[in-house]
Amino acid sequence: MNFCHRIDIVVNEHLCAHCTTTQALRLVKETTRLYGSPTAVPVTRSMINAVCHAHSKYVSYLDSKQQKAAVEAARKKEATQTVKNVETARKNRRI
Repeated sequence: MNFCHRIDIVVNEHLCAHCTTTQALRLVKETTRLYGSPTAVPVTRSMINAVCHAHSKYVSYLDSKQQKAAVEAARKKEATQTVKNVETARKNRRI
């Protein structure tokens, strides 16, 4: 089997991104086979809306990923500054 069937891929009742992508690819392949060729698949309003929704979801995913990275960078910077402050305080006590 080429698709995700492992139980540990379900996180907080949501499928992981890899399995969502795999399901989407499977759906595209099945639809293409049903209509015979990619050019024969009808472009409907619901398909266009689905594409727009998928794009906006991807953009929001990228934004949240950037925010998490910024928070992590700020946390690391704060931790580094705290370590420097502690070292400076220790040096000042010795003098």
